[in-house]
Amino acid sequence: MFWLQQVPLKVKNTAWRAITGCLPTRVQLRIKKVQVPLVCPFCELYNETIFHCFVSCFFLSYVLALCWAGGEIDGVVLFGTWLRDVLNRVGADIAARVLMICWSLWNARNDIICQENFCTVSKVVESAKVYLDQWLKAQEKTNVLSLGPVYLGDRLELWTKPDIDGIKIKVDATTFDDIGKIGLGIIARDHYNVVLTFKSWCKFGVMQVEMAEAMELKEVLSWIKMMHWQKVIIEMDSLVVVQARWSALFGQ
Repeated sequence: MFWLQQVPLKVKNTAWRAITGCLPTRVQLRIKKVQVPLVCPFCELYNETIFHCFVSCFFLSYVLALCWAGGEIDGVVLFGTWLRDVLNRVGADIAARVLMICWSLWNARNDIICQENFCTVSKVVESAKVYLDQWLKAQEKTNVLSLGPVYLGDRLELWTKPDIDGIKIKVDATTFDDIGKIGLGIIARDHYNVVLTFKSWCKFGVMQVEMAEAMELKEVLSWIKMMHWQKVIIEMDSLVVVQARWSALFGQ
């Protein structure tokens, strides 16, 4: 079951939307009476169904060839059936790669439609690998970073209480490229899980998740200064943003 795979929740959400037919491919949008072209933005040959987008499009076959020797299964016409069969035949590592590739492919598809930004096969694969690597290391208590300096105080433990006199702030962002919006959220809690303050908002625009979280981090730092909070832990998914902040503070 893909819900048990060690991948970010947003990746599982993309897979679930695809399985349930809720992912807004061009064919799905046309079913909802939205007048859009039907042709796949990658191959520009066949209609963009969910199955075509993630399984039968030749672009995906090139992508999967770089991370796994799998591909289309004869006789299968539903994405959910294909994904179930794949996950039943491979180990946990490859299963995570396949889910990440599907998520990265959907992001690349949205970049083509919303920004006319065409990407290469290698870029789709690298984006999936880097994001999964960052996420997995963010789950580790020792948090050994692969892209920059390591500090003993870098402990991104998830869902743990701060010290009795501490505050924990969660920062998260998600992008909805298909509708041109960005969702952002910040919440601060104390040791007793009492919500001290929070903010959530939606903006129009298209940008990378890392950029959106960088915007939120700037606002969080303003909160800390304004509230005169002394002992604060900030949780966020993007290690790139965290490392960029370390570099700005310590010049590394």
